[in-house]
Amino acid sequence: MSCEAVERAARRFAHAHRGARVLVAVSGGADSMALIDALRRAGGVDLCVGHVDHALRPDSPRDAARVARWCARHGLPC
Repeated sequence: MSCEAVERAARRFAHAHRGARVLVAVSGGADSMALIDALRRAGGVDLCVGHVDHALRPDSPRDAARVARWCARHGLPC
């Protein structure tokens, strides 16, 4: 799926759910971070980000830290 397609889908979602609080689960990988960014830029919904570090990989704490930093930088609860 292209970036433009993700952004169109995020705008449609935000329009359909205007004003709703939405929990978005992200892994910290490129695809989930692109999703949360597209939803953030679409506006119209109250976003909250969820990330669970299951500690299945040695570098999983870095993913958790990346998500937390990104959310702090963009003013989203995590």
